[in-house]
Amino acid sequence: FTQLDRSKVQYIKELGKGNFGAVFLGKVDHLKEGEGEVMVAVKTLRDETSEVLENFVSEAKTMFSFNHANIVKIYAVCMKETPYYMVFEYMDKGDLAHFLQENASSHQKHKRNPFGVHERTESSISNDPPQLSCEQLTDVCKQIASGMDYLSKKNHIHRDLACRNCLVSAPLNVKIGDFGMSQNLYTRDYYRVNGKAVLPIRWMSP
Repeated sequence: FTQLDRSKVQYIKELGKGNFGAVFLGKVDHLKEGEGEVMVAVKTLRDETSEVLENFVSEAKTMFSFNHANIVKIYAVCMKETPYYMVFEYMDKGDLAHFLQENASSHQKHKRNPFGVHERTESSISNDPPQLSCEQLTDVCKQIASGMDYLSKKNHIHRDLACRNCLVSAPLNVKIGDFGMSQNLYTRDYYRVNGKAVLPIRWMSP
């Protein structure tokens, strides 16, 4: 593990809830030698029982074993004192599902929400171009496929690939992560077993 002194991580705001506890946006000075201030996403460990701690350490080890342009990168862990942290790169555009919705044309948004409060004439809906081209959307697909191909070669099964679990940074870099790194918008898509294990129950086979 790359260890980081927890006092160097400055809290900014909460981003959501992960498997282990809160996920927050923070910043770290001199994360690497010669580097300035870096924005980070931090997973915290709320429950320090032996089983949960073992899973936390296992996830950190797994993330440290990955090195690919389309997989969210872990920078360090803070495990010298509690609460324990996993420190990840911060993807400033959020999750892909929200990003695609934000960049949809008014026609696409109208199809998703035909009875929305914002009324538009049919001509204004038709003439509003999408903000992402077909080439850009294809590139997004290629980036995700590249990340999944890498995980496959590492014999790792993601178990919950979805737009909500892919993160975006400028200009249009897409990386596979997990829902705990995005805003807490998708709680209804998951079922918590005994308040801990999270299953994407709506999308699982019968």
